Amino acid sequence: MRTKRENRRYYLHRMIRKKGIRYSPTEHTVYWGWNHDMNDIHVAQLQQEYSYSIQTEIQ
Repeated sequence: MRTKRENRRYYLHRMIRKKGIRYSPTEHTVYWGWNHDMNDIHVAQLQQEYSYSIQTEIQ
């Protein structure tokens, strides 16, 4: 059974996937397009609460 913390992380994964943002849960990395706005609450929560890295990429 998953904990509330795990459920929250999976919810954040779903939200950023809906926005078309690529991520790697095994590497704890979010791949951010250089032309996207950096003010996204779901990505910020992954970064602050779950120690995800933000990697800028050219698309």
